[in-house]
Amino acid sequence: MKQFVRTLLTCLLACIASSAVHAELPASSRRTPIDAIFRSLRGAQLVVGTLAQHSLFRIQAEDSPDLQIEDDHGAKKNHHHGKGDADVFVTGSSYRLDAGESTNGAVVLIGGNGEIDGTVNGDLVLIGSKATVAGTINGDLVTIGSTLTFISGAVANGDYVSVASAVKGERELRANGERITLNTYSPVVPVIKEAFTNIIQLRPMSPFSLFGWLLAIIVLIVRLVLGLIFPRVFVGTETILRDRPGPSLLVGLAVILGGAVLSFLLAITVIGIIALPFLALALFILNIFGSTSVCYSLGKRIAPQFAERSLAAYVWIILGTVVVWVLYCIPIIGFIAAGVISLLGIGTFAIYLVDRYRSNTPRPLLPTTAPDDPENSAAVRSSPLALPTVEPAIVIGAPRAQFLPRLFASIIDLSVLYAMLASLHLTRAIIPVWVLYRFGMFAWKSSTLGEIVLNLQVQKRDGTSLIADYSGALIRALSSLLSLIPLGLGFIWILFNRDLEAWHDKISETYVVQLNPSATRSTTPPSSAGPTATPPQTM
Repeated sequence: MKQFVRTLLTCLLACIASSAVHAELPASSRRTPIDAIFRSLRGAQLVVGTLAQHSLFRIQAEDSPDLQIEDDHGAKKNHHHGKGDADVFVTGSSYRLDAGESTNGAVVLIGGNGEIDGTVNGDLVLIGSKATVAGTINGDLVTIGSTLTFISGAVANGDYVSVASAVKGERELRANGERITLNTYSPVVPVIKEAFTNIIQLRPMSPFSLFGWLLAIIVLIVRLVLGLIFPRVFVGTETILRDRPGPSLLVGLAVILGGAVLSFLLAITVIGIIALPFLALALFILNIFGSTSVCYSLGKRIAPQFAERSLAAYVWIILGTVVVWVLYCIPIIGFIAAGVISLLGIGTFAIYLVDRYRSNTPRPLLPTTAPDDPENSAAVRSSPLALPTVEPAIVIGAPRAQFLPRLFASIIDLSVLYAMLASLHLTRAIIPVWVLYRFGMFAWKSSTLGEIVLNLQVQKRDGTSLIADYSGALIRALSSLLSLIPLGLGFIWILFNRDLEAWHDKISETYVVQLNPSATRSTTPPSSAGPTATPPQTM
């Protein structure tokens, strides 16, 4: 277990430490705040080197002033705080450097408490921690999501960077380097500190954290309010979660990945950054409704006997939430449970919204025969040629397209788009252009260029096409992006589905059929009546 924890935190800190490479590049005469932050975080690189040299973590006991190090041979050695050349890495515990003591290495404190009254000849990095500083920092001082108090006499000879932290007595600090403070979001400091502490403990929720339980109770109240306002929503999502757990999980994964890609695309356009808060709000709403749906479903399975009572929904939400709390407090299992619950919840609620939208969309009525002639009605049902004026009858009977024709059609589309964008030197925009292209072709022809070449057509469940159905075309185009994001797994899913449906087929409630070329050439029905015509004899 310790080896696993060491590897996990090493990878996490390596991502932070990689920013030090950026700091070694030639800088301009005036550095930007981001450059200064990257440069100041180089102390994390020393931490990674320290972890790589030992097979186990350095562990500090809160009730002992000694630091115990367990080396590769299992021998235990005691080192006094603040003395030595080694870097100090503290997670979730206390660190104290008394006045008159010094350390020549970097000091990194994550999710713990610290008192720095002596001299740190390296960098001091505080992440999600609470500390007081009255000594001298000869390196850089960086605090991220922490609560920091400066006492008279505090000195930082390097840069001072404070991000989303609550800082008291900042005027008492004498910083000889640059001062960069980005504490606009200081009210979220407790949340950041709680998140870092839970990450270190490998669980989403700590059973001993008062702040964590306060947040959990607030979330429970929000879920109960949602159950009061939207009772029918959770009845519908419970049915989806019970009958379609697999598609719900896949849709949730697709929504998360699609949101990440869309956020990146919006960020690189600069103007699209304005839409990022709205996208984050949409994902938050999906998550809160989805997690409530999962808790509702869990509670219903635990206590189905409450189904006849008026307060059944609230009891189920409370029971399900308690089960989730228990899972969240278990190391490692809590993270797995949190991921599965989030994906299931988001996917379930997304499917519910799509189903609700589809049910409210008016659909064209198919013509019916008069009920006063049962003989004619039976003849019509026995032969499709009895109603030559109903063109969808030919379309409904068309077989669904196999994987290879759909693959070749996609290759044709991508080749055409890439050639066009390459001529305009816009190949980087191929993904958003591909989505817009599919939307336009579906709304115009219900087929893309490649599908037209191979006689394929997109149809809805009732056999009608997507022509002039802009909402349906948009849903299919966007859901196609969700099938593409996880390395095209949504398209490859056709090979494993007996109905030959991809992820975007299921989400948009459409499918692709293989049309008969001879049947699609003529758009006018035959003039002769179907029942009186004698069909040609075939061998």
